[in-house]
Amino acid sequence: MFNRRNGFRVGLLVVLVLLGAYLFVSGKQHQMFVDNKEIALDGKAYPAEAFVRVAFDGKEPLELASGDRDVTQVVGPAHTVKIEVLNESGDVLKTLDGDFQWVSTPKGMFSVPAFLGGAPSPMVDSPREE
Repeated sequence: MFNRRNGFRVGLLVVLVLLGAYLFVSGKQHQMFVDNKEIALDGKAYPAEAFVRVAFDGKEPLELASGDRDVTQVVGPAHTVKIEVLNESGDVLKTLDGDFQWVSTPKGMFSVPAFLGGAPSPMVDSPREE
C-alpha cells in the first residue's frame, strides 16, 4: 500500500541517488596529457609554439617546449586554462585564458596548439598505451 510514509521514503531515495550521481561526476579526478606537438584536425594544421607555460584550474603551471608532452590531474568536467607563450629567454609574449569541457574518456589529451589556434575542442584522442 502506497501511503504518505512510503511516498516520503521513495522521494528521499530518489534525492539521494541524484545527489550521489552529481557528486560522482563533479568530483571525479582525471589523468590528462598536455601536448605541445603540431596537430592536424579537420584538415587544418595547428603548429606548435616554441615554449609555453600551461596552468589548469589555477594550479601549478607546466612548462613545455615544442614537441613535449606532460601529464597532469584535473578534477571535474569543466576546467579553466591559462596558456602563456614564452620566448627563449622566458619572457611572456602572449597570454590566452579559456574554458573547456572534459571529454568522456578515462584518459584525454589537451592539445595546446589546437587551443591557441581556436579549434572547436582542444581535447583530442589520447595516445594508445601499449
